Amino acid sequence: ATSPYRGSFSQHRSNRTANAGCMFCTGVDKEHETHERHQCSEFRQLKRRISRTPYVAAKLRPDEINGFAAAGFLLIRRDNETVELLLAREFRRGDIKLNFIGGKRVRKQESAIDVAINKFDHETGGNVSRATIDHMKYATLVQWSPHTKYALFIHDITGTS
Repeated sequence: ATSPYRGSFSQHRSNRTANAGCMFCTGVDKEHETHERHQCSEFRQLKRRISRTPYVAAKLRPDEINGFAAAGFLLIRRDNETVELLLAREFRRGDIKLNFIGGKRVRKQESAIDVAINKFDHETGGNVSRATIDHMKYATLVQWSPHTKYALFIHDITGTS
């Protein structure tokens, strides 16, 4: 059965015991976790090592590779003198907001680029071509935001189908 909550996981049953831990540190499902991700001592320890300074680079630094909390994409398409950005339009507290397309990291084993691609694909509902999704793993820039622990991959899709 599909969950009525957008972005939530299916009701997969785990064989692990209820004291196995959270999804981040052990991979058990939501029904069996004993603490939330923000309460996870392993997640907190990884976050302590991250850079407190924002940066833009070709790739994340090692501490951010391990300690990021969320990741997403900003797709750019250029045509002559026009630049187009693909952003999400969200409704929050009665207002329309623009946001990057991405989401939270759930498991320690997930890489930032995989989280960004998977959340992007999910959030866009299959309305972006498979060729574009596949090409996104070659993003050439990432912007690190220490306050939100967010890795924003910036990718130019000019010329892709």
